[in-house]
Amino acid sequence: SIKSARDLGFVNEQGLAYECMGKYFSSIVEIQEAKKCFRRAHECYLQWGALGKAEQIRRDHAIDQHTDNSDIRPMKHQRDLNDS
Repeated sequence: SIKSARDLGFVNEQGLAYECMGKYFSSIVEIQEAKKCFRRAHECYLQWGALGKAEQIRRDHAIDQHTDNSDIRPMKHQRDLNDS
């Protein structure tokens, strides 16, 4: 669902999908992966303009806005690779 939301430009749905994936990773104690998902959800919500939701994610999951997100790379879809 993340790829579909991204491909169709639904940044709000992409944020929701990352948030759900983060909750799943948290439930199976994959904390680093969960953090990555929550950071991406936070970024999507900010991009969408849902500042309250972005703040909730930041607060609930201890997302540091000044954290280096270099470990988070944009998802590449086959369509993007073909355009290069």
